[in-house]
Amino acid sequence: MRLLVLGGTVFLSRAVAEAALTRGHDVTVVSRGASGSPPEGARHVVADREAPLPVELVETGFDVVVDVSSRPSRVRAALAQLRPAHWIYVSSLSVYADDATVGGGPGTLPLHEPLDEDSDDLADYGRLKSGCERLVAERASSHVIVRPGLIVGPGDRSGRFSYWIDRMRRADEAETVLAPGDPSDPVQFVDVRDLGDWIALLAEHRTAGTFDAIGRPRPIGEVLDEVAAACGARPR
Repeated sequence: MRLLVLGGTVFLSRAVAEAALTRGHDVTVVSRGASGSPPEGARHVVADREAPLPVELVETGFDVVVDVSSRPSRVRAALAQLRPAHWIYVSSLSVYADDATVGGGPGTLPLHEPLDEDSDDLADYGRLKSGCERLVAERASSHVIVRPGLIVGPGDRSGRFSYWIDRMRRADEAETVLAPGDPSDPVQFVDVRDLGDWIALLAEHRTAGTFDAIGRPRPIGEVLDEVAAACGARPR
């Protein structure tokens, strides 16, 4: 399989590239080369997605493209240049306008109104992802949409989960570490390595459809107890 990862040097897109390489596929990654280095064994093409993709990429004839962008202009341009490929678009649970219904998912929950033009306002993130989803659905020859929630693991720069690891490591035995909400409040997350491997599997099978990509709900108190134990800190 000839796989093109638009990105491929940071966090999830890198995990996808690494997983595909481990499975023996021909992997090309595209980035500006400013945020990270490509995985060993991948072909690295330096490009800025604000401009048209290099001709060498357009003429290669990739089997599958993985795209994680939240900017409609970039997704639109890539779809136009790489149309024959099967498209894997990594979206987000943020596309859902309803985040309160338990057990909801693709086909059962309403989505935010798609935004078709780029925006740097973080409040527009869900609408941007929704807009990119619509572009992929309308213009890709075949596609799968993956909607992750909280992704954790090596390379996470958000601090949304790694904060707790760092905080527990700094806690002494007599210290109480504050946590949000109630210990029984559910949380869900997925390891970036598991998600990367699953996306590589979707690519191999040219899977079509729309899927949420998240772990089973667990009480936040239980999760933080396990983090504390792993860090040698006292549980709550």
